[in-house]
Amino acid sequence: MYQTTTPAASPSHNGTRRSVVLRAAALSALLALMPASSTWAVQDSVGADEVSFDLTSRLWDDSLQSDVEGVYTVLHTVSSRAKGREAAGGVVNTVDSVLTFLNEQAKERLETYTQSMKELEAEVEKGNYREALSKALAAHEAGLEAGTRNGELLALRPGTELPFKQSILADPRIVDLVSRARQAAREAEGRGEWIVAQDYFYRLNTLIDHGFQEDLMRVSYRLGLLRLYAPNRLDDLMDEHLKSIGEEPRPRYAFREIDSWEVHLKGVTRTMVLDALHVAVSNHLSQTPYPPLLVGGLKALDTLATTTDLKETFTGLGDPAAVRRFTTFLRGEIEYWQSQDRADRSRATRLIERIEQANRESVNLPAEVLYHEFGDGSIAVLDEFTDMIWPDELHVFNRQLDGSFSGVGIQIIIDKSNQLTIVTPLKNSPAHRAGILAGDQIIAVDGRSTVGITTSQAIDQITGPRGTPVTLTIRRKDVEDALDYKLVRADIPIETVKGWKLKPGNEWDFLMDRDAGIGYMRLTGFMRQTVDEFDAAVTVMGPELNGLVIDLRFNPGGQLQAVIDLCNRFVSRGVLVSTEGPGRRTTRTHSASAHRTSKRLTEIPIVVLINEGSASASEIMAGCLRDHQRAVVVGTRSYGKGSVQQIANQIDGGKALLRLTREHYVLPGGDRIHRNPESTEWGVQPHLTVHMTPRQVTGLLEIIREADILPGAEETVTEEMMARRDPNRLLTENLDLQLQTAALLIRSRLASTAEGRFVDRGSMPQ
Repeated sequence: MYQTTTPAASPSHNGTRRSVVLRAAALSALLALMPASSTWAVQDSVGADEVSFDLTSRLWDDSLQSDVEGVYTVLHTVSSRAKGREAAGGVVNTVDSVLTFLNEQAKERLETYTQSMKELEAEVEKGNYREALSKALAAHEAGLEAGTRNGELLALRPGTELPFKQSILADPRIVDLVSRARQAAREAEGRGEWIVAQDYFYRLNTLIDHGFQEDLMRVSYRLGLLRLYAPNRLDDLMDEHLKSIGEEPRPRYAFREIDSWEVHLKGVTRTMVLDALHVAVSNHLSQTPYPPLLVGGLKALDTLATTTDLKETFTGLGDPAAVRRFTTFLRGEIEYWQSQDRADRSRATRLIERIEQANRESVNLPAEVLYHEFGDGSIAVLDEFTDMIWPDELHVFNRQLDGSFSGVGIQIIIDKSNQLTIVTPLKNSPAHRAGILAGDQIIAVDGRSTVGITTSQAIDQITGPRGTPVTLTIRRKDVEDALDYKLVRADIPIETVKGWKLKPGNEWDFLMDRDAGIGYMRLTGFMRQTVDEFDAAVTVMGPELNGLVIDLRFNPGGQLQAVIDLCNRFVSRGVLVSTEGPGRRTTRTHSASAHRTSKRLTEIPIVVLINEGSASASEIMAGCLRDHQRAVVVGTRSYGKGSVQQIANQIDGGKALLRLTREHYVLPGGDRIHRNPESTEWGVQPHLTVHMTPRQVTGLLEIIREADILPGAEETVTEEMMARRDPNRLLTENLDLQLQTAALLIRSRLASTAEGRFVDRGSMPQ
């Protein structure tokens, strides 16, 4: 009946901290004596005039205990000492690089903040509040995190002039801007300028951190209706918007006739809606009764009926009198159900029958449209991760669940010129074997132009049943004529564990530092094959592996069993993750099994990288290894998606599915990662908060994309290509301060232990 799919976890780290009162007090006194212009130059008052094993060991231990002040002191002490550099295994040079890059980042962030606030004032003066919001976002992003647990290393830098993020939001200039922008957004919505209103609310919601979520969802829902039912009208609105801001209109989508709303809603029935309501009321974590769900469905139909831009698709919506009759009925029902505290399936059935009759007597919308919008509106009341999977969406959902798909094996994007472009062919795929190259532009699929296509639409057209043909028409740089590739679709496994760089033969090299034996794995998701891929990578590195960086940044999550099995590789006993249902009652506990643990992975130092894009299963892994003190977690607070979705497959006999939130995940230390609207703490808090500037994030993503590119079978790999795809640029060009910090911590740990080996600290107290 149910199948668990996408996991998640819980809020901030409550692990035990050693006392640092004396050290912090001494540090505060030291900083008070420093001039504002001081740089990173601090002498440690204890120990010899050289870098000792004890000192480098402190760097690891202090990081593991979230002792930011201790880490700060050690970094400066190590950097200030001239002796012992060789004995410290090159740690001093790495410390120097990290401190240099931190200084550069401090300067860059201060310049960004100062310039953005200046430009914000100018844009407000011109009445350009949307652009002013962009400047406010840039200024806010440049600010510092406050507090010790939520703080960052840069905040302790002597002479730091950057304000903290909260003080930036309290700046009268930004407070005034938010007030002006809120009013402008609501006026745009009142005029039916949905795209402008959505743009305003999106920027406001990002700046104020979910403070405008309800407004954003309301306007986005209306645009979603246009996208499904009146895409040509949406294109017209988008063109008008682009013209108003001085940009060129977008190309129109050529596949519209085979991507219509009739295709997407085929097979939607009343029974599906009633089954979904019954399952949701009986099993959702919130134990929400029928009436609020029925109100949500009625409001969705009211929004549909009052979206006059849909009148070209549904002629009844062009008749004001008919619309008025229908909305009067809907609003009467809304008022009635808002006064009710309970109902059942039979009453829900009678309501839908009344809706059908009122519809026939007024706007006369197709029945499947009523069911689809009422169903989506009802289920949306529960939470953002509970949703219907309608008949047309089943194939996409199953493909995601299986960790493979049937297609030709390419990664695609829409580039800056609105061209459908291949990022890279995938290893051993039909596209790679046929000679398709990274950078090729797909100008047609089976003879139909891709002008105006989106990536999701392109995926729908290119993928298909195994063994079926598809023809891609390619435009290639320096080739005059278009090239037709007639391919046969095949099952394409999704690679979820990637390494440092591709070796000849297109296999991953997982060692980012071969001399020190530091491995690197980038996990892009958690699928059925992920653990096997991970184990294979460990085997490939073999005895050379002395330390490991696990990169979970931008990892959206995946399957629960995959992350449990992976955590068990590192943790031999105790709880890995548990779940709780209504009333915070523990419903399941997933414990480690000693025979599934990898002895090698319990002996070496581990650093896990996370950021705001780390969600769901990646938060479980980072939080589990953090709570068991099996890894130092570096980066920024994770997304905060800690709810358990299970799949109800009895919707109309399996013709549709319901993805339903039934539980929340709880980490071994007791944290709940999930971010509810009222949450003040959420996500996995790293041991060390290390931010990246927008420039660094852009550089990181570009190099990752380049590193993933698979050379064509007969492609000549030039020195220029090799240099562009060299991941070492992340460390040498100050593009990845988080990874640089991870490498430093592992090198310091290896330098401080006998024979470069890590001594197992054991699991959490049970």
